[in-house]
Amino acid sequence: MEFAPSDFNRLMIDVYNADMSVPFVNQFHQLQIYTEFSDIIPKKLERNKIIKWIVYVYDKGSPYRDKYKNLTQRKVQAMIDAGYGLEGEFFPKEIEDILQGKNERVCNMIIAYIKLHCDAEYAHLILLEAMYFQIYREVLSGITQKIGELEKTKEAYTNAIHTVLMNDKDKGLLSALYKSINNDKVKLRPEDIAKSIREKGVEKTVEELD
Repeated sequence: MEFAPSDFNRLMIDVYNADMSVPFVNQFHQLQIYTEFSDIIPKKLERNKIIKWIVYVYDKGSPYRDKYKNLTQRKVQAMIDAGYGLEGEFFPKEIEDILQGKNERVCNMIIAYIKLHCDAEYAHLILLEAMYFQIYREVLSGITQKIGELEKTKEAYTNAIHTVLMNDKDKGLLSALYKSINNDKVKLRPEDIAKSIREKGVEKTVEELD
C-alpha cells in the first residue's frame, strides 16, 4: 500500500486499523443503522473487505480520493488494497461485477454508506427531487408558467446527484440511489411524519413502563 497510516485518520470509520476477523457491523455501530450492511452476500466476497473498499472509494476523508482523481483507477486500487487479488489483468467475475455497478446488494451498501457519510447532501437531494416534481405538476396542470424555475431545479437536482455519488455514473448505483430516494421521500409526507411521531410516542411509553 502506498499510503501512510496517518493518511487514513480522516475516515468516518477506521476500517484501516480495524480487526478484519471481527465483523465491521459489530465494530462500528453506525453500520447497524442500515440493514444493507447486514444483507446476505456470497461468503467469497467477504463482507469486511467489501465495506473497506466502499469506505476507501466513497469516504470524503479517504486518501484515495486525493490521489486517484480518475474514479475507475480509484476503485481498482482500493479493491486491491482491500484485499482482493487480480487474476491476470482482471479480478474474478464477482469483483468485476461490483466495479461495474452490477451487484445490487453492494450498490445498496454504497448508497447506505453515502447516506451515513453525506447526510446533509442526501437530505438536500430528496428535497430538490420533491421540489422538482411539485413544480412539474404545477406546470402540467397549467397552474404556473415556472418553466425557468423547473429547469433550474432540474439542474440543481442533477448536480446534487453527482455530488452525492461523487461523480460515479454506474447505472446500478444510480438505480440504487433512485430506489433509496423513492423510499425515503415517502417519510416526508405529513401523514408519515405523524405516524412516525405516534410510533415514537408508543415506544417511549413502553420504555417508561419498563
